[in-house]
Amino acid sequence: MAEVTSFTTKPLNAARVLITGGTSGIGLEAAIQYALSSVPQILLNGRDAGRGEQARQVILKEALGAEVDFISADVNEIDGARAVSGLIRPSDRENSVRYRRCVCTPTGPCHVLPRRAGG
Repeated sequence: MAEVTSFTTKPLNAARVLITGGTSGIGLEAAIQYALSSVPQILLNGRDAGRGEQARQVILKEALGAEVDFISADVNEIDGARAVSGLIRPSDRENSVRYRRCVCTPTGPCHVLPRRAGG
């Protein structure tokens, strides 16, 4: 059985969201949906600054008044991961939810798969 962790959450209109891989696909769509849900600040991450700016503009067009920033970094590399994690404030860490190896279905919730040994 999966381990359940208790945590408190902020309302969306008081949250900051960091989306790695946020320049296309599910990451970009998630960013758009958060912006439309009144999240006041969205931080996108990806490796390509040009694609990052394009994604930022798409979100701003969809959700007028959203605050969207982009950081170009490869989080698969230690320096990139450090750069991105440095943007997370201690108060964000207390209210964050991190998913690893999620499976989402169109008709149901996301399910977090068990962690592998050492992972």
